[in-house]
Amino acid sequence: MKRRHIVYIFIVILVLIGMTVSLIVLLIMNEENYIKLRSNYTDRLVTRDNWFALPEKDGVTKFEHQPIDIVIVGHTDGSSCSLTTICSRLVRSLQAYAFSRQWHDIAYNFLVAGDGYIYEGRGWDKIASHSESYNAISIGIAFIGNFTRDLPPKKQITAFEILLSEGVKLGKINPNYKLFLQREIRPTERPGAALSNLLMKCVHWSPHAPVIVKEWDPEMNAYATFLLYSRQDWYAEPPRGKVEDLKVNPPPYVIIADTEGSNCTSFTTCSQKVHDIQIDHLERGGSDMGMHFLVGGDGAVYTGLGWGKFGSHTLTFNRRSIAIYFIGTFVTILPPQRQIRAAKLLIKEGVKLGKIAPDYKLFAQKQVMATESPGAALIEDLRKWPHWSTYEKSDELKL
Repeated sequence: MKRRHIVYIFIVILVLIGMTVSLIVLLIMNEENYIKLRSNYTDRLVTRDNWFALPEKDGVTKFEHQPIDIVIVGHTDGSSCSLTTICSRLVRSLQAYAFSRQWHDIAYNFLVAGDGYIYEGRGWDKIASHSESYNAISIGIAFIGNFTRDLPPKKQITAFEILLSEGVKLGKINPNYKLFLQREIRPTERPGAALSNLLMKCVHWSPHAPVIVKEWDPEMNAYATFLLYSRQDWYAEPPRGKVEDLKVNPPPYVIIADTEGSNCTSFTTCSQKVHDIQIDHLERGGSDMGMHFLVGGDGAVYTGLGWGKFGSHTLTFNRRSIAIYFIGTFVTILPPQRQIRAAKLLIKEGVKLGKIAPDYKLFAQKQVMATESPGAALIEDLRKWPHWSTYEKSDELKL
């Protein structure tokens, strides 16, 4: 009798175990439907507190300006997950790895997981450490897992889409942002081929990343970077005639001007202004635009003629100078510091590359021809720049 009772209890336990396993399987099978009920960012977000993040270390800095023009996507190159408890554990391990590398916090701004949730990394406002020189100008997003052969589950992709939409809605990401794969801008296989092929079908994906230029900034006492967009990046028209090389190379003069009109604060608006300037020059009979580079209020540099070309900007100085134009008008107000810094760093880069003479002279366009460019406020700032010069008769003789 006692043995029969034990057998009965054992059978009941087995039945309960079976029911539990069946319930778990059922929950997993219906997880997609469960996720669909949570279709907005707020419901999908797992905050740092929710995944039990450790505090960031000192040194995490905020973006200098938003919205951000670039989104960079990678994967974590490890296990995937489909349950929130497991996904949270994986995110904690990624933060621990970051700390072991002496980083200030987890590498990404956000991570999306196979459970369909969005895990907050450094968030919208802080610079992460996922793509070297691009960190300060991009939002980094990682898919948890390795997607070399297989695609992420649909709910993980949906979480990624919801995250990007929310970033645009919040004004954290430019509506016309460019999406780059991590493997496009640094030596890595991330994200894997399967995911990369999917992302390359996105309307925002760009097949080539802008160049990052890194130079020492003595005012910041640190290395600073700026984006250098190629003509291809801003969809330049082809020249309508031959553009000659400079007669003296490297040129001994740098000419600073402004474009007049309003400034710009994003790749979308700045690239449109640069394109409009080129069209204006072409319609007035030029072979191409007249200046070598333009600097936008977004802190990026846009290639015009580029290094070593004969410009059409400052009459007799064209054959021996590089012309850098600030986008905007600066009669009473200064350009933003990021715009000024980018112009200074561009000149340093030109000297380093041998494209500008080391002993160059810096002139405002207004000094050497009859024009109101650049505005008075910008000229006052130029007087403090290295190599600022007073125009002398001897300069005219050299022309």
